[in-house]
Amino acid sequence: MKTSIHVWLTGLALSISPMIQADITLQGDDELVNTQTQGQQYFPRTAAAANGNFVISYNESNAGINNSYIKLFDNSGQTIRQLNFAGGTTSFSINDVAMNAYGQFAAVFSDSDNAYVQLYNADGSPRFGQFIRLNTDQTQRYFADSVAINDSGDVTVTWRGQSRTQYKVELYTRQLQFAGYWISNPVKIANDPYPGAIYQSSDVAMQANGDFVIAWTALVNNKVRAYKKDFYRGAAVKRNSTKVYDTSSVYVQGTVNVTQHPSNGDYYIAWSQLNTGYGSGNYWRVMARKYRASGSSTGGLIQVNETTSMWQPNIDALFDDAGLFVAWSAYINSDYDVYAKSYTPQGSIKSATTQLNRYTSSNQDFVQITRLGGNQLMATWVSNGQDGDGRGVYRQGLQD
Repeated sequence: MKTSIHVWLTGLALSISPMIQADITLQGDDELVNTQTQGQQYFPRTAAAANGNFVISYNESNAGINNSYIKLFDNSGQTIRQLNFAGGTTSFSINDVAMNAYGQFAAVFSDSDNAYVQLYNADGSPRFGQFIRLNTDQTQRYFADSVAINDSGDVTVTWRGQSRTQYKVELYTRQLQFAGYWISNPVKIANDPYPGAIYQSSDVAMQANGDFVIAWTALVNNKVRAYKKDFYRGAAVKRNSTKVYDTSSVYVQGTVNVTQHPSNGDYYIAWSQLNTGYGSGNYWRVMARKYRASGSSTGGLIQVNETTSMWQPNIDALFDDAGLFVAWSAYINSDYDVYAKSYTPQGSIKSATTQLNRYTSSNQDFVQITRLGGNQLMATWVSNGQDGDGRGVYRQGLQD
């Protein structure tokens, strides 16, 4: 018989299940993704199709020259296509990538002034002859944040605009169709009922019918908090902005990630949180909370990491029929490593916390996860010094 312990945390149940049902097992050695090892390769993003094909994007800086890459792999790990983007000495980056069950995928990009999206067929060929600019003006500097694509070909993107004259950052979203038309106009996200927000990051997830949810962190009244807002397909508001979690004990919230079940629309938001001020002995937690497709919360809070981190972790999460899978980085014993843990769809612990990186020298960070099919997953991260020159991108197969 399965039992649970519930710790009541300022009115919300923090659920900790003592029964571990399975383990996460690593499926081989850390495998290098980047072809070029000189310089710094960083900020990987990954997604997969139903047949196990997957895509990894990453950025590179070498002697002042910036390049970005998208690598498409088949389900055996062999490269199908590599796309190279030469940024030169200008600022250029791939910020996110998403793939649907059929292998169609989308990527969002930024240069020094604009945010873009491009769509790709399952063979890796671009859908359009050039990038599609997301911002309709250039009154601000724009940065792409996140992208989602569903099996119907709906694509949802988020990006931010930073004022050229004052400390002001705004958040935008728009939907388009893989067939080549816009579903919505650009929408500036109002942070009501918490106005005056300075947006710091965002993430988007979408369900099968095109409804979507955006989560973000924002500075409001000198406090950084995580928020979320729910939308119908076409970007009409379904449920207004709300804080993900806030009490007087919360000092600051950081990285935020949202992952939505592809069919029933329920979703989880995961975020980092510091409950006391910065300084030695004050540690970051990785938290998660479940929501219904309507946007209402269900259940209590989940604290994912048993061992907290002195420095802010980066987080990625995945929610589907198999349940919730959370990966994060943690600064423990003087360096960063990457970890993962899985839960049932209802939020009970399924597996113990597992370290994903076999190479443990220096730092491993910026972890991403995707499901290849069944109980097979894949993690990617940045590892410092492992490829012989600075940072490199690695991947590892997982079985949950």
